[in-house]
Amino acid sequence: MVTAAPAGLSSAKARVTFWDARVFLNSPPMYRGGSNPFILLNLALSFQAHYAAPFISDNRQQDIDRKSAENDRQISVKAALETEVFYLTEAVKELTALLGKAKIDSSALFPRR
Repeated sequence: MVTAAPAGLSSAKARVTFWDARVFLNSPPMYRGGSNPFILLNLALSFQAHYAAPFISDNRQQDIDRKSAENDRQISVKAALETEVFYLTEAVKELTALLGKAKIDSSALFPRR
């Protein structure tokens, strides 16, 4: 499940994009190919990545927890159904044994149409 990023991340992206354009356009042409004007941009991007990492991690952990809870629920439902089938099978065995002891013809109890 994809969740939306917090509003702070969108505005941070916009600020970094604006910063990138401003630094590039205001730098002298001889530095535009170099990395010197982008040192602060690198710092800003590193800060944004550090800021965004816990949100990404939380979303991933929530997905893992959600899948684990769904798996646990399916296992519980399966166990409950298996238990019910076991008790129903035992009840059928007991009824069959009672019919055998009473020597009652089962065709008389369940006539065919």
